[in-house]
Amino acid sequence: MNRPESSLEGRHQLDSITQVYLARIGSESGAFRTESIERRMELLLQPDLLEQRISTTLAQLKPFAKTPNTATNPGVRKGWKVLRSFVKESAPILRRQEAVVLVAGSLVYDDPKNLDYDLDIITLKENPIMTTIDHLWQPTLNESWKKIGSEGHIGYTNLELLKTHCGSLKQERRDYVQEMGEIMALDFSIASSIFNGYPLFTPDAHSHGSQQNSALLKFMRETMLTLSRLTPIMATEILLDLEECLSIRRERAALSE
Repeated sequence: MNRPESSLEGRHQLDSITQVYLARIGSESGAFRTESIERRMELLLQPDLLEQRISTTLAQLKPFAKTPNTATNPGVRKGWKVLRSFVKESAPILRRQEAVVLVAGSLVYDDPKNLDYDLDIITLKENPIMTTIDHLWQPTLNESWKKIGSEGHIGYTNLELLKTHCGSLKQERRDYVQEMGEIMALDFSIASSIFNGYPLFTPDAHSHGSQQNSALLKFMRETMLTLSRLTPIMATEILLDLEECLSIRRERAALSE
C-alpha cells in the first residue's frame, strides 16, 4: 500500500471543514504540535480505514489490560481501592445524573510507573452539575492519592455535546469549529475511554462487578461507534488516543523484560 501524503501538502485533498478544524487545533494558540497535525492528516486521508484501525488497536491493547480483581501491583491495587471508595461515596449524585464513570491509564494496565488516576465521566445530556465536578472532586481525590502516586485528572463529556460537535462538522459550521476546535478534540479523546476504559460506575448496575453488563454503557458505546463511523474527525481523535496508549504499554512492557 502506498503511504498517503502526511505533510501539509496533502491538506488540499481534505474537505473544507476538516481543513478548518486542523487549522484551528494547529494554530499558534492551539495545543497540538505540527507532527500530531500531520498524523491526523495522514489518517483523515484514508477515512475508510479508521474503523478497522480502531478495532485493531483495541485488540492489541486488550492483553495488557487488568481489572481491579486481577491487578497484582500493590500500589495499583491500593489505587483501585481509593477510587472504589470515592465513587461509592459519590454514587448518589452520579446515579441522579445518570453518569458513567470510566477509569483509564495506569490503573487499567496494572502499571505503577507515574501512577496517577484518569477518570472520565460521561452522561447522556449536557449537565451543569457534572461540568464543574472536576473542580469539586479533584482536590479531594488528590488528597487521598498523595500516598499512592501523582495527581490525576477528571474529564467530562456527554453524548448530547458529542452529537452537536459531529453535527457541526457535517453541516460545515465554520464558526462553531473555529471556536470549539480544541474542545471538540478533547471531548472526542475522552470518548475513547468508552472503548478501552474500565467502567467503575454505571447507574443501572445492580451489584458490584456488574457494570460491564450495563445497558446504559452498551448504549453509549453503540452511539459513539455510530458517531465515529459518520464523523472521521471523531474517529481520528479516538484512534490517536488509543494509539498513544498502546505505544506507552509496549514501551513499558519492553522495559520490564
